[in-house]
Amino acid sequence: MKNSTKKNEKSDFTNIMIDLEQFKKFINFDANHGVCGSINLGNTCYMNSSIACLSNCSELTAYFLLKEYIKDINYDNIDGTQGNLAKEWFNLLNSYWNSTQTEGDPKKIKKIIGSKNKKFKGYNQQDSNEFMTVFLEILCEDLNRTSKKKYIELLEQQNEESDMDAAYRFWELHIQRNDSIVTDLFHGLFKSTIICPRCDFKSITYNPFNILTLTIPDIRIINQRHKNSRIKVRKRKEKERVNIYYVPPFSLKQTKKIEIEVYKGMTLDEIMQEIVKRNKTLKIKSKNLKFVSVLNKKCEKFLEPKMTNRKEDFIFAYEKETKDDFYYSIPIYLCDNEKLSAYPRILFINKNTSYNDFKKKIYFLVRKFLRNPFYDENNDEEFVNDEDLSNYIEGISNYKLKHITSSFEKEFELLKGNFPNKKDYKKNPPYKIYIKKELNNSNSNEFKINEGVYDNMGLLSNSGIKSDEDIIDTLLDNILKSKEKMYLMVKINNKSNFVKRDVKFDDCKAEDFLPMTKEEEKKIEKEEEDNYISQITLDHCLEYFTEEECLEEGNEWYCNNCEKRVMASKQIELFYLPRIMIICLTRFLKEGKFSHYTKNNSLVEFPIENLNMEKYICGPKKNSQYDLFAVSQHYGSMGGGHYTAVCKNIDGNWYKYDDENCSPTSDKDICTDAAYVLFYRRQSW
Repeated sequence: MKNSTKKNEKSDFTNIMIDLEQFKKFINFDANHGVCGSINLGNTCYMNSSIACLSNCSELTAYFLLKEYIKDINYDNIDGTQGNLAKEWFNLLNSYWNSTQTEGDPKKIKKIIGSKNKKFKGYNQQDSNEFMTVFLEILCEDLNRTSKKKYIELLEQQNEESDMDAAYRFWELHIQRNDSIVTDLFHGLFKSTIICPRCDFKSITYNPFNILTLTIPDIRIINQRHKNSRIKVRKRKEKERVNIYYVPPFSLKQTKKIEIEVYKGMTLDEIMQEIVKRNKTLKIKSKNLKFVSVLNKKCEKFLEPKMTNRKEDFIFAYEKETKDDFYYSIPIYLCDNEKLSAYPRILFINKNTSYNDFKKKIYFLVRKFLRNPFYDENNDEEFVNDEDLSNYIEGISNYKLKHITSSFEKEFELLKGNFPNKKDYKKNPPYKIYIKKELNNSNSNEFKINEGVYDNMGLLSNSGIKSDEDIIDTLLDNILKSKEKMYLMVKINNKSNFVKRDVKFDDCKAEDFLPMTKEEEKKIEKEEEDNYISQITLDHCLEYFTEEECLEEGNEWYCNNCEKRVMASKQIELFYLPRIMIICLTRFLKEGKFSHYTKNNSLVEFPIENLNMEKYICGPKKNSQYDLFAVSQHYGSMGGGHYTAVCKNIDGNWYKYDDENCSPTSDKDICTDAAYVLFYRRQSW
C-alpha cells in the first residue's frame, strides 16, 4: 500500500491508493487465498453472500491483511464499536486468505453487527444489500480518522461557484465527518438539481452515497418512452388531440391556437417539437418555452415541460426572449378599464434588473395596443408604422424583430423626455401599471407603479426604488413572496389618443388541425419495430435513474426563492463515482395498501468487463471504465429465498460461494435473473 499525492495517479476525491501488485506478492497461493465458504449460522446466507463479495474486494482486504487498518482504529467514536468490528473482520479475512480451511466462521461478525443494529440480532432471513450497507457504515465509524465530528450546515451551490468547486466543498464537509478507507473506496457523489417552474430558481446540492440503488424499470414503461427522450419510444397505440396556445416573445406576433394529434404519453416539450416539425412556418425553440395553465384568464400554475398528465383546459406556451439562466416568470394581466380582458402575458425578468428596464419590458408587452406618437412618414426607417405593424410582424424574422424592439426602445426613451404631445400624453396616459390583491375587483387594495412611463416614486419608496437605476429585487419580492397573492396588472386606457381603436386583447389565430400523415405513421411504426426493447439492460436502469422527473401534486418542493410549494422538476446525476462501485438492483418492492412485498425476477443484462459510465457522469469523467468482480445473488421468492455469490478472485478465476461450499464457476453463472448486488472496480485510480 502506498499514499499518493499526485492527482494524475488517482481520483481527485480519493486520499489513499492501494497497490494490488504488492498485495499479490504478499498472498500465499498455497493457502485458500479467499476461496473459502462461510458457516451458515441459521438463515445467515444473506450475510455469507455479502462476506464473499466484500472479501474479494481486494483493495479493502489488502488494507486489512497488510495491517494498515491498525493505525486508523478510532477507539473513542461512540458511533462505532471501538475497533471491535475492524479487528474481527481482520481475523475473519485472515482465516479466509491465510489458512487451508474450507470455511470461515462469521459468528463474531454477526454478533457485533447485531449489537449495533437490532434487525440483525436474531436469525430471521434478512437482506444482503441492507447488511452490506450497515456493515460498511459501522466499519467506516471504526476506522474514522476524524476524532471529533462537528455539525456543519450544508449550503446549496452558490451562483459564483463552479460545479467542481461546489462538489469539492460538499466532499470536504463529508470528509470532516467520514474519513476512512470505506470513504476512499466506496463513497461517491450525487448531484441533485431541483428547478422551480415559477421562477426558474435552481437548487443544486451534492450528496454522498456508498451504494447506487437502481430501480428496474418495467419493460412496458421503457417501450412507451418517446423517441426524443433518452429511452426511445417503442409502442404507442392511442392518440389524442391537444390544444396549445403559443405566445411569441413580447406578444409581437399573433398568438396561435394550435390543435395537434399526438400519441398519448407525450410530454409538453415533445408536443411542441412535433408542432414545429409539422408546421415549417413556426420558428419556435421549444427549450425557450414556459408552459402555463390558464383558467378564467388567470394563471393557475406553471407546468413542467416533462409533464404528460394534461388535465388543464387551456395550456399556453410563452416563448421567453431573455437568455438569462435564472429569471422570474411573472404573469401580467391586461385590463380594459376595470375588467380583466385577456389571457395573461408573462414577464421574463431577472431579479437584478433595473427599474428602467422593468418598465421597458412592460412597454414592449403592451406596445402592440398603442399608437406611436413619434411616427413620421418621412422618417419611416427609424420607427415602425403602427397601421402596418400587424402585417409586418406576421412573417417576422430575427432581423425584423431586432429592428422592431430597437424602434420600441427609442420610443420608450423619447417618452421620458420632451416631445410635442407630452402634455396630452401625461394627462391621459395610454396605460397604467398596478399591483393588486384581487383581480376583477375595483375596490381591491392596489398601488399604482406608474402611468405610461411616468412614475410615482412615493409609492415605490417601500421597495427601495428612488431612481431608474435602482434594481427591483424588493419590488419583485413584494409580488412573489407576499403572504397574500399579488397581481401585476396593466390597465389600458381606451380614452387615450395613444391607444389603438378596436383593440382585440385576445387576438388569436387558429391554426389548422395538424393530423399525422400516413407517411409519418409508417415511419413511427417502422421506428417502433426497429427499436423495440425485448431485454432490460443495466443501461436502461441507469438512464431511468438519471432522467429528469416532475414532482407530482402532493409531493411539492418548497422554493426558498418564491417561498411557495411548487411542482418542481428534479434530476439526480452521478457527479463522482468511487473506485469500488456497488450497484443494487431493486428487486423487492412494496405493493398494495397492506405493504405486501413482491420480488422482481426480471433478467437485467450487465457487462462483466468494460462498463463505460462516462455518459452518466456529469463531473470528472477520467477513468470511467469498470470491470465486474462480484455479484450477490438471490434465488427464489420472498418467503423462501436463498442468497449466494459469484466472485472473481485475485487469482483471476470466478468462484461460486454458497454458504460452506465454494467451487469454480463459469461466466454463465454470473449474469442471471438472480443478480441482486453488483460490485464493479474502476480499471485505474
